[in-house]
Amino acid sequence: MMQYGTCFVSIEDISEEIDPEDIDELINSAKKTADSWMVEGLRRGIGIHHEGLSRSYRTVVEVLFRRGLHPRRCICGLCLPPALWRSASTCRSSASLNGLGYAGDANMQMKVPIDDLLWSKKSYFTLVDNRMRLYSNVVRRHVRAFSQTHSIPSHMRAVVWRGNPDPGKMRLESLGTPSPKDGEVLVKVRACGVCHTDLHCIKGEVPFPAPAVFGHEISGTILQHGNGVDKTRLPLGGQVACTFIMPCGSCYHCKRGEEDTCAPFFALNRLKGQLFDGSTRLYQEGSPVAMYSFAGLAEYAVVPQTAAFLLPPVLAEEAFSESALLGCAFFTALGAIRNAAELRSGQSTVIVGAGGVGQGIVQLAKHLGAADAHLFLPGDEGVEVDISEEALSLARSLGADHCINARQENVIERIGELTDGHRADVCIEVIGSKATFEQAIMAVRDGGRACYVGIASPKARAEVPITHVVRRRISLVGSYGARASKDMPELLEIAAKGGVNLKSAVTRRFSLDQASEAYKLLNDGKIAGRALIEELTGLMYRQMSGRAGRRGFDLLGQVIFLDKPFTKIQRLITSDLSSLAGEFTLSPTILLRAGRRAWVVELQCQEGSLGRTLEDITRCLAPVFELPFFQSKTAELKTQVAFHTRFTLELLYKEGHITRDGSTRNLANLCTHLFEAEPANLVLSRLLCSGVLHEYLTEEAPKVLKGDRRTHLTVKLVSVLGWIFFRRRLPPSIPKERIPRKKHLPSEGCPRLPPLPSRIKKEIQRYNSQLFEVFQEFAWTVAMTRKHGQIDLTLPASGRCFPVGLDERGDPFDKKSGLGNALFKQVVKYKSRSPFSALSGAGDFYLTPSDLSKNCRNVLHLDLNAIPTVACPPSGADANRELEATNSWILDYMIHGQRKYLLEDNGLNATRAWKLIDEFVQTLKKALHL
Repeated sequence: MMQYGTCFVSIEDISEEIDPEDIDELINSAKKTADSWMVEGLRRGIGIHHEGLSRSYRTVVEVLFRRGLHPRRCICGLCLPPALWRSASTCRSSASLNGLGYAGDANMQMKVPIDDLLWSKKSYFTLVDNRMRLYSNVVRRHVRAFSQTHSIPSHMRAVVWRGNPDPGKMRLESLGTPSPKDGEVLVKVRACGVCHTDLHCIKGEVPFPAPAVFGHEISGTILQHGNGVDKTRLPLGGQVACTFIMPCGSCYHCKRGEEDTCAPFFALNRLKGQLFDGSTRLYQEGSPVAMYSFAGLAEYAVVPQTAAFLLPPVLAEEAFSESALLGCAFFTALGAIRNAAELRSGQSTVIVGAGGVGQGIVQLAKHLGAADAHLFLPGDEGVEVDISEEALSLARSLGADHCINARQENVIERIGELTDGHRADVCIEVIGSKATFEQAIMAVRDGGRACYVGIASPKARAEVPITHVVRRRISLVGSYGARASKDMPELLEIAAKGGVNLKSAVTRRFSLDQASEAYKLLNDGKIAGRALIEELTGLMYRQMSGRAGRRGFDLLGQVIFLDKPFTKIQRLITSDLSSLAGEFTLSPTILLRAGRRAWVVELQCQEGSLGRTLEDITRCLAPVFELPFFQSKTAELKTQVAFHTRFTLELLYKEGHITRDGSTRNLANLCTHLFEAEPANLVLSRLLCSGVLHEYLTEEAPKVLKGDRRTHLTVKLVSVLGWIFFRRRLPPSIPKERIPRKKHLPSEGCPRLPPLPSRIKKEIQRYNSQLFEVFQEFAWTVAMTRKHGQIDLTLPASGRCFPVGLDERGDPFDKKSGLGNALFKQVVKYKSRSPFSALSGAGDFYLTPSDLSKNCRNVLHLDLNAIPTVACPPSGADANRELEATNSWILDYMIHGQRKYLLEDNGLNATRAWKLIDEFVQTLKKALHL
């Protein structure tokens, strides 16, 4: 264990993967620049002291590369926050993790939530060396890192249910971050499963107090211990899966080993939403919020230590998010099979229902030796379940021997045929309806066992054929879940050895702000298998000393810059928007999402939480793709295009819109995703209305094979997305001699994306032209009404007053002279702070208002960065006042100008737009036979 300021890093089992010769060479190389105890750390395969990092780590990496080491045979130990990745002159052993300034810029400060940077057992990156080869996953070790001074925010985001039976009405709200009490741990939630049990409570079928936070199957990282926690079993930084049944460990049932019937758990948590001390851990402005289990639909959750289990390394590394399902879907399945149904090897099983639990029972039953696993979906009247062939297909892929659709076949007769007339040894019902309860009795053989897992309303009743049950010696048994202390370790071992396929069990993925949508889809029967609510992990950053101009990044968000990177890129990638302070440049779209409080592009968001969506990340990282990787301009362009395409596909894959091979998983969702992404919605609405997007996507490319049509469609959609989000050009009006273009960009000025048809390009240009006209009209109207005193020109969005803007003679703006020469005449020149200029390394260049106008008219600049905010004011207090007002006016335009264009100039309204989308999607699905 080695101390790095306020952080510790420990590496497990790494020295044995490095050849002794390599260790000796590394030590000899490091002796020249590092102190003795750092060398001793290398000898043990532990890590490198941070004060020697900038001098020695470059040597270490170069040695490993020269020797051609296998990617898994490399030294790790560098899972530290960026604040500690400095040169020796700026890094101090007592450095605080917050408020550390960057060398050479005393005004820049960074406050980064360490959990976004630190809590990961995956520590792998990509490097580019002078031979232009990409070294992927050079380091991929099990790193366990934690900080004694971890900065846990005072508030967190959580999905709150306020009693409305419509699952789509749950909202993302701010709650106080919970604190663990005796015997509890605080977990940073990585993923939470979407389960029908939550839905029963939301719809009022099972009573539960409101307001409440649901979510009862999670995986996450331990950040804090309460008193009395076994820190050896549950260390800080440990990655865990949590069981939804949280046994107290001391009641009558728990002492008998029957933790699945723990009395305090049912009396306090399931009835009152409380933990074992009779209180909740969630509060909103002093008012209690009930917890369903540990309330996993949040950024943080308090979990009793009896319900938290450390993940085996293989699960922590390869299926961290998916391991959440072990806490309910598979935990419930194992309890039903092992403790209630007592399924034995060679027996046949019937599973009623193909949701998350049903799929889990299929996998576990086959793993534990069931002779046959027959699964059927109920179709009787009164059963509120959508009959989904997709669910049956998934069950087949997970091991079900036969799948029966009750709307097409007589279930009991079919089961008899499959079992030579004897019917099944065991039937496990996971639906919780009257019809399926009664069917389960008739599905088992004489002496068989009917096991009931599905939850129903407390008032629900079913009819039991008493004589049949008695004479045929049929056992009826209920099962709520497994027994945590005994069954969960076995389940983890089964999963670690590949006995169940966690990744295949997850069919949909959502972010926390999409939780209500996920539960609505579940309620509508549109989710087969299990859906996950995943945390969007912060982009990770690594800084090392090395050759200038050699940079690399992988597609999972971790970035390595060799040599000192541009400061603004450094802050952009490392910082969480909710805690970023200081002058900083973002696209206007993200500024609007920041609460519209950034009048001088100074983001002060410490007080409130600001979510970062995938679209935000796409915009933020887009300029990174224009940084030069190679000295060869040809290689530069090819590499940028390749990374752009792969990065976009990776985002779509993580959101569940496409499969890993690039084929469309759900075309409707993908099209909706493209439409909803700001500011693409305005452009795509025009393309949809004109029909050109439909025509472009459905036309057959001459070289595309028929079997690859879906992939081809996805690539086209990605290209459209790329032109909208990633397109960056230097304004053509800027003379080349004013910007060292060759130093920072290829001669072409931007990466070349796959070309779009001219008809689509014309539509986009027409959109830009109209957008500029609305912008100019909006500016003129505001200026004239202020001049003549017709209205109070306090802008509605910002509350600021519009600048006077009179010329030297006191006349109002001359409309004919153009927007630029009029509006900004008194502001003189200003610095353009678009993401391109701020992040490309070209520096902050002066741009005149007339150039702005030309840029708006002539350049495809679709992230609205052609209308930059003014970040660098002229000297003088009056100029500062005018500057603030100008920025607020620009932000107001982005709200009201866009709205005017969408509703008035384009003649669209929301209802019409969505009808067009639906028609467009249905046509595509029909054309592609989806």
